[in-house]
Amino acid sequence: MKRNYFLISLLAVLTLSICTECSSNPKKKNPPPTHGKIVYLTEKEFNSKVYAPNSTNYLGEYPCIVDFSASWCGPCLQMAPHLSDLAVIYKSDLIIYNVDIDKQKELAKRFKIKSIPSLLYIPMKGKPFVQLGYKSKKELKENIKKHLLK
Repeated sequence: MKRNYFLISLLAVLTLSICTECSSNPKKKNPPPTHGKIVYLTEKEFNSKVYAPNSTNYLGEYPCIVDFSASWCGPCLQMAPHLSDLAVIYKSDLIIYNVDIDKQKELAKRFKIKSIPSLLYIPMKGKPFVQLGYKSKKELKENIKKHLLK
């Protein structure tokens, strides 16, 4: 009988300590559901995940990079593997989107994309900014750390 009482008491203490620990540590945000892959967006998806038309309020839950590019663009093709690698490296911290300007012409026009590649960095706090032209993997990492993950 004493042994059963001891086991029940021990179980109660363990349960209480686990519950106390859970309530004192706020839950971390779940990582973005991209699984470390670049997300290719249509205009409709962009409007629901990034910016609604005529709005400056970012809709996402994580900082992101939007890569405006085209399949025929040499610098875009050179930068694509870097962005894919970074999508894996930062899969828990940010989302990397791609918009093909040939398939999403209205979206490219809306953002006045005249040169590609164009990268739109959108932090959770602060103003988004655009970078034009090819960026090395090192430059991309530096920008991510400096502007998106501060």
